[in-house]
Amino acid sequence: MGRRAKKTRIVGWIFLVIYIGVLLYFLFFSDVLFRHTLSEVRRANLTLFSEIRRFWVARESIGWQTMAVNIFGNIAIFIPFGFLIPSISRHKTYTNFFAVTAMALMFSGLIEVIQVLTKVGRFDVDDILLNTIGAMCGYVIYAIVRLFRR
Repeated sequence: MGRRAKKTRIVGWIFLVIYIGVLLYFLFFSDVLFRHTLSEVRRANLTLFSEIRRFWVARESIGWQTMAVNIFGNIAIFIPFGFLIPSISRHKTYTNFFAVTAMALMFSGLIEVIQVLTKVGRFDVDDILLNTIGAMCGYVIYAIVRLFRR
């Protein structure tokens, strides 16, 4: 492993740890996303596109900002995941599009399960879909950066 690759990997790990810390803070502890109240009921959306459709249809009444934060925020929050995972990996197996997509799917699913178990938020398959799309976008950015670095 070259010196430059090692430095890149170390910086990537630092950013990954910071990213996961910030992600967990906003998903579980921040009042910004109304996480200050625990739900007494375990809720779940298991119907794909249900919440996306609900936010899109209600965009005039709830506001464009609320709709954008829910839909595009879920995508944006996972872009770093899709970029950082292949950046830090030593194994070629974990640097391909499908592996990063699968890891994002599993990580997002784990977050959703933890949210429902801790009654902070709810399990939402639409969030898993949007998070995974975000990681896929992050991977595309990674691939473009890597292409230009060569």
